[in-house]
Formats: sequence, structure tokens, C-alpha cells
Amino acid sequence: MKTLVYTISDFKDGAIDCIRMMKNSIIGNNFDFVIISNKKIDCEYQIIVDETIDDYIGFLKYSTKVPKGYDQYIYFDSDILFFAPISDFYSSQEFSIVFENLKMNSQCSAGKFWFKYPHDFSDEYSNNIENVYGINAGSFAFKNISFLSNVRSFFEKFKSNDIVSNAILEQSSFNYALCIQNNFDFSKCFDFTNKSVIHAKPDSFNINKKLYHFTGFSNSMSGKKEMMEKFIYENF
Repeated sequence: MKTLVYTISDFKDGAIDCIRMMKNSIIGNNFDFVIISNKKIDCEYQIIVDETIDDYIGFLKYSTKVPKGYDQYIYFDSDILFFAPISDFYSSQEFSIVFENLKMNSQCSAGKFWFKYPHDFSDEYSNNIENVYGINAGSFAFKNISFLSNVRSFFEKFKSNDIVSNAILEQSSFNYALCIQNNFDFSKCFDFTNKSVIHAKPDSFNINKKLYHFTGFSNSMSGKKEMMEKFIYENF
């Protein structure tokens, strides 16, 4: 199976170090690896530049520049460590996902709906997500690249100049696309939640976990670099 692992970056301070740690944590090398960015730098990895996306870096996940022709696509945020062969993250199912610990229709502490798509006001949609947990947009796998265009169709005409609004739009559009394509039945997906630690910290190590995501919208890449380095130093 021909597999592409990709991440995104605007190469702020610490970002390339995080990418190196993420890539090097994966066991084996039986996959291609690229970085989708809105700028070019000199580094050891293939960088594909998409200059059309400059309003919010998260939209690069769904770029039209993601290479075609793969049997399996895996997206990892660059603040992830994955201590396993990449084949552990996919199966015969179309999608691999990691659930959050908040319902899709829940508000976060700042009063924002991070997972509920804000442009479907139907009762049918609200009822269908009532008992569904939000899906983290930082680690997922899919087989058909058309999934990316589906996500784009839900956010492209609603983008704004506000970074938080765009972050919410990106996350909720991703969740919405998965809801629609799976008809709200996530038993059709490969669920990697029980092997993942979201909001990881240096003391989060668990022998049964494989994916550690050092999430935090307000945390800089340099701050995440320090946490990831400390995690590796203290546990490996």
C-alpha cells in the first residue's frame, strides 16, 4: 500500500524541530513524507508550497496541493509524536479518527463551539450530533483524496480575517465532513482514541499509548518544541 504522511507548517520558531521529532518518532520508513506550507525554507524534507492559503495555516491540511496517487493518506499536526509503525494508524476502513473528550455540540471554556459546524441550522443536524463526541482535526487518515475537497467546500466561502474564527471554522468543517460522509455512524471509522493522548504533557507517558498530541491553540511552536523534547528526554 502506497502511503503518504503529511503535515503543515508556516515554519515559525521551533516548528522544524517539532517536525523532525514527529517524523523521527514513527517506526520504520515505509511511507512518503511531505510538508505543505505557504512558504519555502531549506530543510531535509520535501516542501510543497501553497501560496493561496495565508488566512489561517490550518486550512493547509485540505490544500489542493496535497499529492494525488496514494492508497492511504495520514495527516499529523507537527506537534505529535507517534511511537509505532505508521500502519498502526490505518485499517481497511475509509477513515481513522481520534475523538476528543467533549461532545460535538459542547461549548469549550471560552464559550465557543469548536466542533459544531456553524452553518447548518437544521434540527436534523443538531439531533444527530447530540451524543457524538468531537473529532480532533490534528490526526486523521483517509483513503480518497476527494475528502479534502469535501472539507474545503464547507469552509471556503466562510473564511474571515479573524484567526480564532478561522480555527473554529476549520475544525468544525472537518467534523461536519466526517459526519456527512459517514452518515453520523462512526462505527464505520477506525477509532484510535484509546491509543492516543490529546493535550499531552511531558508526564503523560503511558505504555499503552502510541500517539501523543501536544495540543494548545495559544501555545507557540517553540513552547511545544520544549515540551516534546522534555517528553522524549524523560521517557526514552
